[in-house]
Amino acid sequence: MSEFSLCHYPYTSIQINEQGDVHPCCHPWCSSFSFGNILSQPFGEIWNGQRAQEFRKQFRDDNYKYCRLDTCINAPERKFKTDLTAEKYPEVIALSYDRICNVQCIFCRTCSLKQDLTKFDETIDNWLPEVFKNAQRVSLSGVGEALASPHTRKLMSKIAKLYPNIKFDILTNGMLMDEKNLSELGILNNLGVIRFSIHAVKKSTYNKLVKLGNFDRVMKNIQYIAELKKQGKIDQLEFRFVINAFNYKEMVKFAQTAKKFGANITFLNLLENDDTKELFKKLNVLNPKHKEYNNFIKIIQNPIFRENFIFINQELLNIKPKGIKDLINSFFHQGN
Repeated sequence: MSEFSLCHYPYTSIQINEQGDVHPCCHPWCSSFSFGNILSQPFGEIWNGQRAQEFRKQFRDDNYKYCRLDTCINAPERKFKTDLTAEKYPEVIALSYDRICNVQCIFCRTCSLKQDLTKFDETIDNWLPEVFKNAQRVSLSGVGEALASPHTRKLMSKIAKLYPNIKFDILTNGMLMDEKNLSELGILNNLGVIRFSIHAVKKSTYNKLVKLGNFDRVMKNIQYIAELKKQGKIDQLEFRFVINAFNYKEMVKFAQTAKKFGANITFLNLLENDDTKELFKKLNVLNPKHKEYNNFIKIIQNPIFRENFIFINQELLNIKPKGIKDLINSFFHQGN
C-alpha cells in the first residue's frame, strides 16, 4: 500500500446523484463512474463492491482510466491510497440529487424545475442509517437549493436529530440562509463550509443574472453568516462567481467584498447546456472572439487575483484554445 495521499475521495466520500448513482467524487472528475445505485442496492455491496474495487485499482495500476486528470483538483499530485477496499464507511456524504430551486440563474436553467423524488422518499429510511454510519459531514447540494426543497429540508432535520455531531456544508443562493431557517432545521450549531453562489456585487447585475432572487435579502444573509464565521461558529465562508459578459467588470469589486467578509472566492467558467446554448454564446466572455474579450483580459490582470483567498476551478484552466489557459494561469495564483 502506498502512502496515504491527497486524493482520499474513493476511500472517504461519496456523491449521490439524481438517479441514485453513487460516485466516489464530483462526477466530472471521475467520468461519472458509479460504484452502484443507492435506490436498488444495499450500501455495503456498493461501498466495497466490484465496481468500487475496479475504480480504486486504477490507482495501483497507475493508469487513471476513470479519472479526468484535466479537471480533477488533485491531478497534479497523482498519488493515491491503493487499497481496493475501504475499512470504514465514508466520512463525507454529498447529496447532489435534489435539483429543486427557488431562483433561476439564467446560465443554469430557463424555467422552474419539477422533480419527482418519490423513490428517495420511499427508500431513504433503508439506506440513510448505513450510508451515514461513519459520516462526519454532509454536503448539500450543488444542483439545487437545499433550503428551498421540502424533501431536503425534512432530510436535514432528520440527519441533525439522528447524528447531532455531523457538520453541514451547504452551497446556497443565499435567499434562505438566515437564522430563522437554520434554527427551524436544527442545524444552526452544526454549520461547516457555507458557499454562496451569487455572481455579482451590484443589484442591477444580480437582477440580470438571477430571476426570482432578492439581492438585498441575500446580502443581509451574507452579513449574518460572515458574523457567525467571525465568532468561530462556521468552518469556512466561500463565494462563487461564474464569469460572464454581464458580471466580469465586477470581478475586482467582488474580490474586495469577499475579502471584507473574510471569505474565499472560487471563480468558475460558464458552462453550456441544452437550455442555454444561444445565451452561452452571448455571455461567454472567455471566447477570444467575444467583443468583450480584450476588456476581460485587462480586468483579470489586477494584482488582487494573485492573493491566496482567490481560487479558480480546474475547468477554467483547461478552456481551449490553449492561449486562454496560459493567460488565466499567469494572472491568477495557483488555483484549487
